[in-house]
Amino acid sequence: MVNFIVALQVSKLTTRFGNTKLLTVGIATTAIGMCALGFFSEQVGYALGIAVPMILMGIGQGLTLSPLTVAGVANTLPRRCLAHFGRGQHGPSNWGFNRDVVYCGCFSDF
Repeated sequence: MVNFIVALQVSKLTTRFGNTKLLTVGIATTAIGMCALGFFSEQVGYALGIAVPMILMGIGQGLTLSPLTVAGVANTLPRRCLAHFGRGQHGPSNWGFNRDVVYCGCFSDF
């Protein structure tokens, strides 16, 4: 749930801070959450030992998902855009979705 709430704010945060800072903070927050899970014990309890690290990881993932996607497709040459069309998908039910994604990525002006 935290992931989605944070993800809704990413466009505002990207405009204000840029993708690089957002990725840095998001990945660091996710790493802190993962490391915090390593300190879980019975004495710590659920709220501090599991819930707080999971919230941190949700914040980090929410901050990084969209900027990582943008970074992955940025500066893609138009001739390379169709290179992996349909690869890794499982059957014809996904072909229409792939076509739509390729069209939006290659031929539309955002």
